[in-house]
Amino acid sequence: MSAGDGSGRALGRWWWDHVVLYVLAGLELLVQLWHDLVLAHGWDRKIEAQLPDVHGQCIVVTGGCTGLGHEVSRLLAQRGALVLVGCHHHSGGNICPCDVQEFGVPLPLDLSCPESIVTFARQVKVRAPNGVHLVVLNAGVLLAPPLHGYDAQYLINVHGHAQLLQLLTLAAGPSHQSRVLAISSSTSAYWPSLPTDYLQRASPATGPNPQARWSLARSYAYSKLALRHMVAAFADRADVRALVAHPGIVCTHLYRAVPQPLRLVYELAAPWLLRSPRQGALAVLAPLVAAALPAASEAQLTPAPHLHALLPQAVQHRLQVTPQAQLGSTLLLAPSRVC
Repeated sequence: MSAGDGSGRALGRWWWDHVVLYVLAGLELLVQLWHDLVLAHGWDRKIEAQLPDVHGQCIVVTGGCTGLGHEVSRLLAQRGALVLVGCHHHSGGNICPCDVQEFGVPLPLDLSCPESIVTFARQVKVRAPNGVHLVVLNAGVLLAPPLHGYDAQYLINVHGHAQLLQLLTLAAGPSHQSRVLAISSSTSAYWPSLPTDYLQRASPATGPNPQARWSLARSYAYSKLALRHMVAAFADRADVRALVAHPGIVCTHLYRAVPQPLRLVYELAAPWLLRSPRQGALAVLAPLVAAALPAASEAQLTPAPHLHALLPQAVQHRLQVTPQAQLGSTLLLAPSRVC
């Protein structure tokens, strides 16, 4: 087979993956709109009214400068928590370029840099000497090009969070079990199985074309699926509770990497059709409410019958067992890089 044939097939796979991503996302948006406007109008107010009191708890939120993480941090702070917010765009001084300091403690965090992760964990330990009660793994990138030779979606969405979890001191006590809440995506149901060589292909390659791995659309889906497995493995090892939540399709900056024609459509339509960051944050926090209710009540708090709930191996709001626990452990042990 000639090089041209290989390039043609790779281009075909790239186009097919992106068509799958955008078509299924569009269908999911229709399901979400039907649910939010017709079937369960006011679901967000119901969840907000039942958010638990978290006075005295220390909570870490990654990627909290804007969007979904910002609203998650604000809601938890309103319930009395000390919220330590990892901000990628923190200036390094006393002033954060966002308004996080009004309700939380902004700390610089670059999940692509191990040194930044170590510094962040040390700062958290100083401010929370008794440990962290909840870690919200919110930070992430979508359709990002390779970074430092790595698949950026793997490096930030999975690897950086794995390194952070192992450095944080989690609170322990007879009346409270620390929790790790991972922000998932319905895209992990579009491609519900990780390739066996996922780590090798996501890490720096030495071949003639180190960036020829898979499409960025598939890369994002794989990273969210890998995050689930990693969190489950960590929870099993550290005796903490693992939760997974999907916010729905939310109007945030996550989609800024979408190709220009679609980005223009997104910028015009998003404020009218997509969930607000606050609604997405409430969907994310629904498992915290459900955890305090009888099992029969939990289904009533599901923020939407997302399209991924109709697909095989769908993302669940509460993560109990994953079929690739060994892979999750491998993700935890993946070596760090030097930034």
